Amino acid sequence: MKIKSNSSFKIELLNDKTKLLFDCGCQSTLYNDFLKANDSKHQNIELHIGKCSYIEDKCELRYYSCATSDYKFNVGNFTSIGNNCSFIMNGGHRVNYLSTHKFFRYFEMPSKEWECVDELEGKNINIGSDVWIGAHSKVMSGANITDGVVLGTDTIVTSTQDLEPFGIYVGHPARLVRFRYDEKIIEKILLLKWWDKELSWIKQNKEYFDFDLTKDLQRTLDKLDWLLEH
Repeated sequence: MKIKSNSSFKIELLNDKTKLLFDCGCQSTLYNDFLKANDSKHQNIELHIGKCSYIEDKCELRYYSCATSDYKFNVGNFTSIGNNCSFIMNGGHRVNYLSTHKFFRYFEMPSKEWECVDELEGKNINIGSDVWIGAHSKVMSGANITDGVVLGTDTIVTSTQDLEPFGIYVGHPARLVRFRYDEKIIEKILLLKWWDKELSWIKQNKEYFDFDLTKDLQRTLDKLDWLLEH
């Protein structure tokens, strides 16, 4: 597994965790047993993780693939992934053949088509910034979880789902319950993209992270306008 980021970092290996120590002073963490591949020869997967994000204990990235191209698991900045979450990369079976079984594993087959069924699916998992994924959730290959999304505990995101920014989702499959904020607030936050700011900017404006954005719409919009100008 290759670990990358848009920001410069050093890796610190602990007994059970890997820490990404960013030059800006942030750190991101994940457990060393996060990747679980079905074949050690095919661990050509790239983990792209942003600053100040973490993946909790007992999470797993299940990787099933015969392909030689890189598969990407992308996580943005300031994203929180709760414990016991599963991310399934390309474990598909063909449903349009005579059997769903992967016969190539046991019998001599005339072609390798069956083996590479995974390439027919969207292979990457994309998770944005300021996302909170509740414990025991499952995300399938090809899913797109955009900025600000919240997944309730035990939610399943399928390979075809493209979740809307700042939506709160629950269920099997994930369904939208409501949005975190008024649409005017969401529009301004997506312009601000505070999660891409330097850590020094966040520290200077920390009081703006310590109030309820939903109580007074106009007050919130005024504060966001100020931040956009500074």
